[in-house]
Amino acid sequence: VQGFLTLTHLRTLNISYCNLYDSQVIQMVQQLRNHPSLEALHLGGNDCVSSVSVDHIADWLSSKSCRLTDLNLRALWIAYTDDGLLQRRVDLSTLYKAIGACHTLRRLVLSENYLEDVDIQLLSTSLRKVRAISHLDVGDNPFSEKGAAQLLHLVKAHSSLESIRFENAYVPYLSSEAIRIQAS
Repeated sequence: VQGFLTLTHLRTLNISYCNLYDSQVIQMVQQLRNHPSLEALHLGGNDCVSSVSVDHIADWLSSKSCRLTDLNLRALWIAYTDDGLLQRRVDLSTLYKAIGACHTLRRLVLSENYLEDVDIQLLSTSLRKVRAISHLDVGDNPFSEKGAAQLLHLVKAHSSLESIRFENAYVPYLSSEAIRIQAS
């Protein structure tokens, strides 16, 4: 990580799927927190399963020093249970609040983090405060039609939102009329 700090023009850092654990991600975030030019950080697919990593990332996002425009946290907080099922083991509510404070954020990826309806509701509420957000990916999460309707309300309320990915095998196919009615 120390080597990254000497790269003063580093704009994008993709360390997705590098088998980093909570302690390593925390150390990385602490070191990059005040990096002058970092705009994009991709941490997805690493092995974070504690709320401590959530808190460190949230603390950075809500700080005035955060200049991130692109944040990819795909499949970051999931792990296998003893019976072999994937699930999320941490509460992400502090992250959602911090996202609302990160006014530079334009692209956010939270796919494959087992987000449920309550998560989508909290995230949508926070994203209403982020005027720069233009791309959101919450696909492959087990939220229901209720969560999908929350996302549609977000699209209506947010003129800067250009694309939203919420592909979801858990939400049955709905006709455009059914979606319109649910979003009303």
